[in-house]
Amino acid sequence: MVDSHSSSAARKGARSMAEIPAHTLQALENGSLPTANLVESLAVNQAKLAIHLLNRLNFNPDFERQQALLQAQNLGFLQRCKTIAGLIQQQVQLEVPLELQNHPSDIVRCWALFWTPKNPNSIPAELQRLRPFADDTHFAVREMAWLAMRPLAVEKTAELIDALRPWTLEPSENLRRFAAEATRPRGVWAAHIPSLKAQPELAQALLDNLCKDPAQYVQNSVGNWLNDAGKTRPDFVFACRDRWMQSPNPATEYIIKRGLRSLVKC
Repeated sequence: MVDSHSSSAARKGARSMAEIPAHTLQALENGSLPTANLVESLAVNQAKLAIHLLNRLNFNPDFERQQALLQAQNLGFLQRCKTIAGLIQQQVQLEVPLELQNHPSDIVRCWALFWTPKNPNSIPAELQRLRPFADDTHFAVREMAWLAMRPLAVEKTAELIDALRPWTLEPSENLRRFAAEATRPRGVWAAHIPSLKAQPELAQALLDNLCKDPAQYVQNSVGNWLNDAGKTRPDFVFACRDRWMQSPNPATEYIIKRGLRSLVKC
């Protein structure tokens, strides 16, 4: 797990972009400070941050690349990260530098995880590559890690589920949560997984391993997984409830309540 970065939990961050102090925004855009919340993430001019980073790496971008970076700033947040990561990779033309993987800025680390890998179609290789990002100290990097896994989750669903079963038993709650979040039938900001919308039973082993997880971070994800599944297969969700409640505990009860929120109205 990455432990060398400043934690965003040390400060709450601004409630609106207008409230971000100028010195804080400057630190965010020169990469010396991680974002504290989504507001700050959206406020950062990633083009400025990318140009600053490339200059620090002695890969001074020419006018054409600077313009491409500035244009990328107009994209949605996720596509902005992916596009800027690609532009930096084109400039550097190397394996992702360690300076990016271990950078103080969570946004720079997000670029690193979107670096095009050598074996983009290999589930084992991608899980190994994304593991440190999935276990990052920063919430945004962890979110981007499972989003980066999403294309393979759609394409090779059964293989990914099988490969993630050991992750459900990891000591780190971040890795256990990744196993659930990467396979959610619908998810957030992500493509749906048609096979899991139709057959959520494919992930039964993952869910069974996580249905008593002690971490609320994981419990929330599993509950959201069930809520996703309930949109197309409510019978599956009710079957999970009936089976899991044969040996209930507080974690399971919380997960079930969260998972049934769209199906059972109080």
